[in-house]
Amino acid sequence: MNGLIGQTSCCLWGDTWAAVMGVLASRQVGSSHWSWPGGFSWREVALFWQWSAADEESWGRCPEGIDALFSAWVDLATRAVQEDPSLVGDLPTELREPDWFRSHLEAYRSTFCQSPGDPEARASARQVGFAHIYAHVPPSLYVGLYNLMFAGYHALEAEPGTPSLPSLHTVRRRWLSDMQTALDTYTAALNGLMTSWSSLASIDSLTGTLNRRGLWDRVAGDIANLSEPSAFIVWDLDHFKDVNDQHGHPEGDRVLQQLATLEQKQARVDDILGRLGGDEFVWWAPGLLDQSAICDRIRGFARALYRKEGMTFSAGVARYPVDGVTVDELYVAADAALYHAKHGGRQCWCLAGSGVLHPTLVQ
Repeated sequence: MNGLIGQTSCCLWGDTWAAVMGVLASRQVGSSHWSWPGGFSWREVALFWQWSAADEESWGRCPEGIDALFSAWVDLATRAVQEDPSLVGDLPTELREPDWFRSHLEAYRSTFCQSPGDPEARASARQVGFAHIYAHVPPSLYVGLYNLMFAGYHALEAEPGTPSLPSLHTVRRRWLSDMQTALDTYTAALNGLMTSWSSLASIDSLTGTLNRRGLWDRVAGDIANLSEPSAFIVWDLDHFKDVNDQHGHPEGDRVLQQLATLEQKQARVDDILGRLGGDEFVWWAPGLLDQSAICDRIRGFARALYRKEGMTFSAGVARYPVDGVTVDELYVAADAALYHAKHGGRQCWCLAGSGVLHPTLVQ
């Protein structure tokens, strides 16, 4: 990494490393206990690096010095990027300009000048962290450039007339506090991305309903906690191929999207909807087992579909736990019933194992 950044890292950790070496030197051979010079315990050393009331007081009485420290850091960080553009090589071209980079750092000034113990400051710091992430700033760059804070501190110490500065230990603890916030932010963003990717892997991109994988997972989870009978309905459009052949696939996609919207409007809160592919959809309806209730649900959706698109569908229905106790078993039973309905003239639905056809649309 940039030489200026590397030198500053040594400046930050030099005293700490010397203390660690002192611990190693003071450990007695064969002893299971560690001691720090001066007799400090590990707990006391850990507390030493936490932001304290004394730090709060030191930070609060040096607003001009803190502002000067931040300015010195912005100058050093901007210069480091100018000297070694590879530091921001992964950023888009428009974000590599020194003026943009300086303004990006300046946006953090008010947050830095506040106490890290202030809830608003922590929230603002997290927002800054997310801004770094969305701009594709890697953590290594963030940490490396932030190390330059200490080079700025020592430079200001050497300048006559510099406003009063907080103690170096306070600045170090501020550094650690901000690093923790940065790590927490990156962790939160990563978890959010993983959740988003997991969600996308379960969603049908055309209709916004669950895809087969997402549907199977959700229904299986429902069954694991289910104590009531339910209906697994598989349906597809009658003569959907004609829509694609006569009007083109874009019109076919529009129809499928409209179907999903209508289905969602007809569904109850606990229902689970999904598209298996093509024009084949699944409707999982917990608590729906009575044949008349199933019939009402199917016919209500059939009327809405016919009014909106002038189309009909056929369906097969499997009942949990009568026709199966797993998603695969329910699907096999419902699909066989759908096959029977399709070959029985379409525009009808069939209950698994019954062989009886019922009209889906009654005008």
